[in-house]
Amino acid sequence: MSGLLGSITSTLGRLFENLLPSWGDPAPVPPEKTEPSEPPELEAEPEAESEGQNLSISRIAMFEDIADQISDVYRRELVRLEGIKTKIVLIAHMYRFVPVGRFHNPRIDQDIAFPSEILDTIRQDRIDQTVSRQYHEILDKIDEMERNQHSGWTYEYGIKIFLEISAYQPFRGRSHFALPKIWAKPQLGIINPQNTDERCFEACLKAYLASEEARRQGTRARNLHDVGRL
Repeated sequence: MSGLLGSITSTLGRLFENLLPSWGDPAPVPPEKTEPSEPPELEAEPEAESEGQNLSISRIAMFEDIADQISDVYRRELVRLEGIKTKIVLIAHMYRFVPVGRFHNPRIDQDIAFPSEILDTIRQDRIDQTVSRQYHEILDKIDEMERNQHSGWTYEYGIKIFLEISAYQPFRGRSHFALPKIWAKPQLGIINPQNTDERCFEACLKAYLASEEARRQGTRARNLHDVGRL
């Protein structure tokens, strides 16, 4: 009897095993299919300016901020002196690293002067152009030092700006100055006639013609510096 019940139970178990889910872990559910999506577009970040570009901009901005002040000083001095010679000098703080041994590169700081060329002017309408030319020359000198691979110096900031201004008196009509004795010789081709009017070019022509006439006659020209005796 027990054998018959065991056989029936075994048969029913196999039957229901095929019809009912197992009592273990639930059957995995396949994931839902989704449409493929494009990856999100990343906004392009603006490129950061290099340190060298920032330094160059700061140098230009430094001069542009005070260019009008420099021009005003030049204008006042030009009115007072009637002619001026000018120079701009920038004192800049520079640094560089000097290799000492394999693992030690100490930093050296130094204040370096960058002078512009000396320019003269007698006209108010040329002042802005003069200032621009001078400070661009200074910027070029700084850039040249930084590009020099043997220099190693890097601009950090400007400390002071000096203006050197002196009186300038260009030669005008009736102007004359004596030459040094070593040059006051017509034989050297230098003729410096002394005149008291504004006809100096005419005096030079007379001196030249007198010299040529003497040469054709095989004689030595004399009194070429004395306009009254030409």
